[in-house]
Amino acid sequence: MQELGFMIDKNGKISYFGEWVEKNKIEKNNRRQMHTPSFEDKIESKNYFKSLNLVYKKSSDHWFIEETLKLNFSLQGIIVGINNSIEYENQELIMTAPSDINDLQKESLTELYETLKKFNTINIKTVSKLGMNIEGFHYSFVDDYFEDYGIETPTFKP
Repeated sequence: MQELGFMIDKNGKISYFGEWVEKNKIEKNNRRQMHTPSFEDKIESKNYFKSLNLVYKKSSDHWFIEETLKLNFSLQGIIVGINNSIEYENQELIMTAPSDINDLQKESLTELYETLKKFNTINIKTVSKLGMNIEGFHYSFVDDYFEDYGIETPTFKP
């Protein structure tokens, strides 16, 4: 995946942000090569994002990765994937998703299946809000997640 991340809203719309480059080639002043600035430029600043009425607090680059992956967007029904790769040979994706994904989001994940399978390491966390408690499950394999959530793949038809 050549982007730094993606977001899938409740209507199944996939929005990408950022430009992934190997860690040793990052240009510190290039906003497209940093998670939070590229998210804010490409997605958060648009009317489309504002229409989703998501809670998003602007802060540092570290905030976006940490807080988003600590459930902020997924508790609001949004799937977020972060390309956390350091180099081409070691591709890593971290993804959070609500435990109650809908059919439109499943269709979008089916579209992304081949891309997701290319990552050497994948960490998928699903979350649900039960009162004030947050429960979640971790997946290390795309196929396990897709099967558990009834998401179609080339080899699995729910």
